[in-house]
Amino acid sequence: MRKIIGKYVLIIMIISGLLCLGIFYRFNYEREKSTEIEIIEGITEQVESILRLNVRRDQGAGELFQEDYLNRAKVVSFIIANFTDNHPTNEQLREYARNVEVDSIYFVDEHGEIISSSEDEFVGINFYERKGLQRFIPLIENSDEDAYYVQEDGYDWIQQKDMIYLGVKPQGLSKGMVQIATSTNSLEEYKKEFSISVVMKNIPTTQYQSVFVVDENSGELLGSSKYDNIGITSEYTQHNIEKLKGYVQNVEVVEVRGIPVLMCVREVGDYLVCVTSEMNVILDSILQQVLIMSGVVIILIIVVVFSLYCLLNHFILHDIEGMIGTINEFATGDRTVKFHVKGNTELSRMAEVLNKVMKTYSGKGEKISNVLTMLGSKYGVYEYEYELNQIFFSDNIPEMTGLTPEECEKIIRRYFDDEKAREEMEALNGKVKEGLFISKNGKKFLVERMKSQDTYYAVMRDISEEWNEKKELSNELEQAKYRAERDVLTGLYNRAKIRDVVDELFVQGKRMGVMLLFDLDNFKRVNDEKGHPEGDELLRKFAKILQKQFRDCDIRARIGGDEFAIFLPNEVPFQVLEEKLKHLIESFREELKDYYKDYKVSVSIGAAYVDDTIHSYVDLYKVADMAMYSAKNMGKDRYFIGNGEQVNS
Repeated sequence: MRKIIGKYVLIIMIISGLLCLGIFYRFNYEREKSTEIEIIEGITEQVESILRLNVRRDQGAGELFQEDYLNRAKVVSFIIANFTDNHPTNEQLREYARNVEVDSIYFVDEHGEIISSSEDEFVGINFYERKGLQRFIPLIENSDEDAYYVQEDGYDWIQQKDMIYLGVKPQGLSKGMVQIATSTNSLEEYKKEFSISVVMKNIPTTQYQSVFVVDENSGELLGSSKYDNIGITSEYTQHNIEKLKGYVQNVEVVEVRGIPVLMCVREVGDYLVCVTSEMNVILDSILQQVLIMSGVVIILIIVVVFSLYCLLNHFILHDIEGMIGTINEFATGDRTVKFHVKGNTELSRMAEVLNKVMKTYSGKGEKISNVLTMLGSKYGVYEYEYELNQIFFSDNIPEMTGLTPEECEKIIRRYFDDEKAREEMEALNGKVKEGLFISKNGKKFLVERMKSQDTYYAVMRDISEEWNEKKELSNELEQAKYRAERDVLTGLYNRAKIRDVVDELFVQGKRMGVMLLFDLDNFKRVNDEKGHPEGDELLRKFAKILQKQFRDCDIRARIGGDEFAIFLPNEVPFQVLEEKLKHLIESFREELKDYYKDYKVSVSIGAAYVDDTIHSYVDLYKVADMAMYSAKNMGKDRYFIGNGEQVNS
């Protein structure tokens, strides 16, 4: 056995080590390759952007220059608004001018006066008073936040040099201007700064990466990066231009002079942008990592195999061989055998348990058969030998209940140690007793307990899914009922619910009550001027007022739009109703005073008593509706009380 275990442990460890090394190599290769592809694609995109920018500059350098400096002016306007609250100091403007690389920055107020400047001597100058500055007055007075103006033929009479001035609107202000100034030489420098050859030289790359740009038609090399260790540029220019075109849009691994290279090619107008990376550098790095990892794995295999062998031999193998011999004796029919182990390990406790099992073996057949008849896919079984004070349970019970084996044993013993519980089990006379157990992980189990001779045993069935399904079904029914009865926006009853309640009262023969209809006057103005979210908020506030002003036994509902209804299902004297309606009008005026002030929002109320002419909700609603429109016709913001035969107000 020692040889078998040692041999297979060693084989498993070697195979596992090789598998780990293979996975490690492949993972690192794909990771490094993927990372490198992302890097060269990123470099390619940068070069593409630069080339497109150069083409645009060649076609209209002035427009691009203006666009660039317009963006700088907007950045300055944004910083001034968000970091100085449109009150910059001269020192702050000097710092901003350095950051955005312009000569000067001026902040002009709504009166055309420079109130702060990166050049102190310009503070106080008024654009309305100087003829050369007046062309910026329309921009100062313009309230369009996207307005701007460019003066390319400007002149700085203090420094006596030609300047370009560009003005934009200050953020958050309808009047005034933020103006930047730069030398006319900036435009020429702007054109020279981004030539292809210069840009390519300045592209940051590693020593194993190469970037170059080729004319697609002539194959001429227009520019390349600093590094080109294997002569890639000479390999793919002029003579191999067609081959280079074949790599467009696909990042591929190709061989250049026997060296694997990642190649990324993109077309930009008449140019081919090529970015390469030598894979041998990546492979060398990965191989070094694999060699280091191999050494670590070998050392770990040696240590683990040796340690396992020693531990298994000392603590397990010797005792297992002894127990196997004892089991063989037991299998031959010797019922007097005893299990012995030398070490004080888990095997020693196993031997003690097995020795006790021998004493009760004669009754095990019946008990095991009873348990097996109740087994299923979601079942767990436990057994309690009361006389031996020993508990056995299936291995899946701790996992099912989320308890440790010790906790499982403690709970089972605590149940059967209860004298009342044992008496109940004795009274069953072999029948099954059911109970519900809820574990600490929230699962619910149906427990079926039985007793046979001196042994208690039970079957646990996981009913969590059934329980949750019933609970979810109950919740869904409650939610469906709520949605069927309630208005989603306000939480009040809807039209259908109040109609059903009132009609049911009529069916029951109850001939009393008052219907109140409420309509928000000028509600449409809120929606039109502030939008529907504000209108919805007003409706919710109005609903809360109704909930506060009326009892829970009163039927409160929103029956559509800005129309609400209350049904008072009891006798209400006319004078009491009038006092209540007056109080409601005053409450609405006070709690909705902001809406009344801004939008003339008020409430018109129509009231209708149940009398002999009223036989249904529809009848009652019609009378209340007529009363409400009477209140509106009388000037709104008031109430009107009516019934089927006469109207009172």
